[in-house]
Amino acid sequence: MAEAFQERGLDLPKASLVTIAWPLVAHFLSNGRFITVCARSLVPRYSLKELPVDLPIRPWPVMVVTLKNRTLSPVVGRFIDSAREVAKSISTRTRPSKR
Repeated sequence: MAEAFQERGLDLPKASLVTIAWPLVAHFLSNGRFITVCARSLVPRYSLKELPVDLPIRPWPVMVVTLKNRTLSPVVGRFIDSAREVAKSISTRTRPSKR
């Protein structure tokens, strides 16, 4: 988000509310001069208005966490293998080419 503001020559707004309570966030967004960054799925749920902002696509770090000394079920093992294959295919598409 900082990059999006910076590219447009704007300062990043200062946080005036920090909470994970989405009903509270939605209340402030609906009744004041506030903006936020949230998952697109929350927009219709809380009757928010989505602003069109072009953001650079960045890969998100993702990890698989398992418990020590626990045997994974075959389904979980296959899921992890599939997730790794997808991650590899995405990382090769998003890497800049070396010249």
